[in-house]
Amino acid sequence: MTSLTINILLCLYLLANHVSSLTLELVSQENVIRPELERQSEYRFMVKIGIGTTPSQKTTTPYKEYFLHVDTSSPLSWLQCEGCKKCFKQQPTKPFPKTNSKSFHPILPSDKLCLTKQTDGKYCTYKIRYDENSYTAGILAKETLFLGTNFDNLVFGCGMEQNRMVYANNAQNKIAGVLGLGWGPLSFVTQIESISDGKFSHCFPPFKLGRHEKHKTRLRFGADAVSSKQNRMTTKLHLIGSNPFYYVELEGISFNGQRLNKIKEDVFRAKYTEGGVIINSGEMFTQLAKPAYDVLETKVDYYFAKLMYKTKVGSYNRRCYMKANTTRHRVPTISFHFKGSSGARMVLKPEALFTDLYNDSICLGIYPNDKNNMTIIGAHQLINHWFTFDTKNSQLSFHQENCYKNG
Repeated sequence: MTSLTINILLCLYLLANHVSSLTLELVSQENVIRPELERQSEYRFMVKIGIGTTPSQKTTTPYKEYFLHVDTSSPLSWLQCEGCKKCFKQQPTKPFPKTNSKSFHPILPSDKLCLTKQTDGKYCTYKIRYDENSYTAGILAKETLFLGTNFDNLVFGCGMEQNRMVYANNAQNKIAGVLGLGWGPLSFVTQIESISDGKFSHCFPPFKLGRHEKHKTRLRFGADAVSSKQNRMTTKLHLIGSNPFYYVELEGISFNGQRLNKIKEDVFRAKYTEGGVIINSGEMFTQLAKPAYDVLETKVDYYFAKLMYKTKVGSYNRRCYMKANTTRHRVPTISFHFKGSSGARMVLKPEALFTDLYNDSICLGIYPNDKNNMTIIGAHQLINHWFTFDTKNSQLSFHQENCYKNG
């Protein structure tokens, strides 16, 4: 997901010394946490967390367990709470029973942790807007969270109103909220700074029916997130305004090894509140700035027309191509060229470029963004690459990796 507007005053994040006051108290001295990444649908990744202190004779743990969507565009972790006015369906658990938790503490408007400066008259509140007019709103609170180890006083959003969230479209939805890994003082990465040191990594495996359940991949933090591979490439991460997004500098795109010179570099530059390029695990597919997409679409259409494929429009307004015979697909590659060391180039192989590779009709995992010309590189295009986000040094490093072996 891409949060478009947020009331949290992220500009306070620039006051680095202030962030230290938000560092969580560790109950355990463990310095490595590696939560397992699971998936809901093809390219929506989630982690299981424990939250609260609600002792029960029916369980051996004092906390409730929930799945949270891993989202690098969200500056705050949140989940649905009991009593919410608008809730999307989640299975198998009900919204978090905040009143039953001994460690649940709503944040008051006078508290220094009330960075949103918003209130309902009694408690500090938050509201995060995503695209397509979806949003979550509720109260800020402190809670105990379990993710490999216990963390006390984690600031999170207790969601009391969720509108048009994408999870509602899944009849078997397990996701109860979001693990916010974006930039900001209330980001999960920042709050566990004593472990993360401002670093985290993910390695998303491709979707293959019958295989993804058998292989593990993990979210990593701190020194554990840094790959030792010599072939890793680096590019600069940029914080623009009060956005929680991880902006990168994209210089161009290649198709089958040839640079698409009709795509000008300035189409990827951020201009005030529009444009720019972000890495966003919360989006399933990539949205390409419309001028760049038009050039790419023409090239892809021509490529498949020569192979006698038929063209149609699929979900998310994506281009789909149907082969005319039973031969295996001959699929091109696309590369993103980032500004950085040694020509930071990310190659999108067939499984990262198209869906339904084993069907007669395949669909491009990229579609146009004609709203604000922002380019959003989504989870599908990030597969089989190890990405390390270093927020302290404003650096993104990546390299190709078999993410099925990242467990």
